Amino acid sequence: MKRAAIVLLAMAAGAAQGQDEPMRPEETRAEQLAAGRVRAALEAKDCPRAVQHLKEGLAAKHPGLYLMAGTMYEDGLCVKADWERAQAFYQLGLDAGHRGGLFKLVAGLAHGPRDLAAALWWGQRALAATLPGDCIVADWVHRDPESYVATLRAWPAGRLGACVYAAGVLSLVAGDMMYPPDALGLQIAGRVKMSFVPAEGRIDWTTTDLEIKPPVGVVSGEWLRDRQSRDARESLRRSLEQTGQRALRRFKAPTGIDAAWRPEMEYVFSLQ
Repeated sequence: MKRAAIVLLAMAAGAAQGQDEPMRPEETRAEQLAAGRVRAALEAKDCPRAVQHLKEGLAAKHPGLYLMAGTMYEDGLCVKADWERAQAFYQLGLDAGHRGGLFKLVAGLAHGPRDLAAALWWGQRALAATLPGDCIVADWVHRDPESYVATLRAWPAGRLGACVYAAGVLSLVAGDMMYPPDALGLQIAGRVKMSFVPAEGRIDWTTTDLEIKPPVGVVSGEWLRDRQSRDARESLRRSLEQTGQRALRRFKAPTGIDAAWRPEMEYVFSLQ
């Protein structure tokens, strides 16, 4: 059966800077089942079963299960909250080719914040084409830890905190957009652009070229009309707005953010 895959295009100041890039390795049927078993146990609040299924998925080295384990340890879901273990699992996911691990690292380090310099270092790796230019250092500085820290220390007061806030919000949204339930359930293809105004703590969404397709084997015109209705599109809009609001609630905006910052990201929903 066809499924929705999300491709992330990073854009800065409205100008495209990247190419279509898959967010993760192809998800196998075995991985889908493994993740589904963990989710079902979590929803049932059956922690022993959730942990057991998680261990099975990790033993099978499913990339998505590394991120699931990291989230459970970061949020204390059925396990004792442990950021160090969460960070290690996110790194394993990234090493396995799952870019979600990169976004999880940035969002996790920016929360609190746990580590400003590390959050922005990973943030530049994840969002170099998207973060405001004030938040980006030269590649040679980024590659040298001592030069990188010295550069950040020389920044004007408040810039580092503002940049980490922007990186945290953008990364959390990007991570959540990997598996948008409304796009998957409604078989939506098209483009969604997110415009973030850090100084105002606001995220705006624009959808274009949306097409709602029936699942394989469904040819009913009534089915298609139902899902192309205003209700279906409103469902997607609400889901996008909720994604943005979750990110904005998680991070506290510092004062003094440059009002000219307008990072944008575009997401492409394709059926594969």
